[in-house]
Amino acid sequence: MNNRQDVHDQVMECPEAMRRDALCSLAAAQDSAGQRALAAAIEAFSQTPAPDWSGLMHHAANYPARAVWVQPFPGNMAQLWRPQGEDAEAQALLQAARKWVEAHAIRLCHCVVMPNKPAQAALLSAAGMQRVAPIRYLSAALKHHNARASHVILRPWCELAPLAAQSLIEQVQLDSLDSPLISEALGAAELLQGFYRQSPQADRHWFAVYSSPHDLQPIGALLMVLRQAQGVMEVQLMGLVPTCRRQGLGRELLQAAFNYSAQPGVTRLVLTVDATNTPARCLYENAGFHPYHSEDIYAWVHARAG
Repeated sequence: MNNRQDVHDQVMECPEAMRRDALCSLAAAQDSAGQRALAAAIEAFSQTPAPDWSGLMHHAANYPARAVWVQPFPGNMAQLWRPQGEDAEAQALLQAARKWVEAHAIRLCHCVVMPNKPAQAALLSAAGMQRVAPIRYLSAALKHHNARASHVILRPWCELAPLAAQSLIEQVQLDSLDSPLISEALGAAELLQGFYRQSPQADRHWFAVYSSPHDLQPIGALLMVLRQAQGVMEVQLMGLVPTCRRQGLGRELLQAAFNYSAQPGVTRLVLTVDATNTPARCLYENAGFHPYHSEDIYAWVHARAG
């Protein structure tokens, strides 16, 4: 165990007979919220057609063995569920996961770290991950928001042809200050695929944004999802094309989001923002949003060709 090469050589794909123990090891590495998220991820992954568990690897030197899991998603994406500890064995597991990610041509494999966990962040950095976004979760109570008409028009997303929808997302992403490294890795099609992964009816609350009822070309996008059980409308993506920014239209678009969210049973509008995106953060804070959670996203990122 003192030989570094020996430590790495003992990482292998987890056999089915040890899968339960490996997943329990992963659960032990998470906080209570992470354990709930992992349980949901395991259940969802197990129900997919022919789930490929090759991204679940364990260290065979000890029992119970520690494990790491690369949970693959459609669209060349994945989530890393980190192993317990911050020692050489944990680093060996992460290096094996990195090789798996590279072998499967995954462009973005991310891991969530709480801001007050510097040892975990250091472990991921040593494995080649970079912090791609310090994410802040914001919430605004609808009852405290002053209702008024918005000066932008929302039209159902389904009115856009698939290529037009993809093109609009590409324009909204262009030069965005939100998580630029993620935008480099993921194209519009992959981003949309990720949203659809959350629900087959994900676009039920999606809209193309227009500056007037007579415009033929959209100027932005507003993609939301209703979390009925929590009484929440969540913004997944909100943005304008570059030529329409810095004209006050962002405030109008946010007002449109508030107006649409004022539905029976919905009490809050929530969203996430990259903490380094100062203009967006100020816009949300001035509109009455307050932070309720923070996390840092670390990732192995492979930019798109071309």
